[in-house]
Amino acid sequence: MLGSVGLDGMVIGEHFRAELGYWLSEKYWGQGIMTRTIEVLCRHAFDELCLEKITATVFDYNEGSRKVLEKSGFQQEGLLKKHVKKSGKLVDIFAYALFKPE
Repeated sequence: MLGSVGLDGMVIGEHFRAELGYWLSEKYWGQGIMTRTIEVLCRHAFDELCLEKITATVFDYNEGSRKVLEKSGFQQEGLLKKHVKKSGKLVDIFAYALFKPE
């Protein structure tokens, strides 16, 4: 399996936003696979699922994932300090969002 991508936190027809989650096997990093996949998924979510906003969070140290989101059109909305526990340590995460094109 190359990886996975999906939307969470919504009920189709009832919610206007969802959270994007994804991962990609390290073997396939740097090939633009996830950027393109996210772009296609988000277009589908806006056009077919009637979403208005898609959010995503990423660990502050995950520069590659931040670049994927930014290349896919997401904009940083904020930094959440000591927001999640990873490997026993509290880490910061960046919050991103993509809005339905007007």
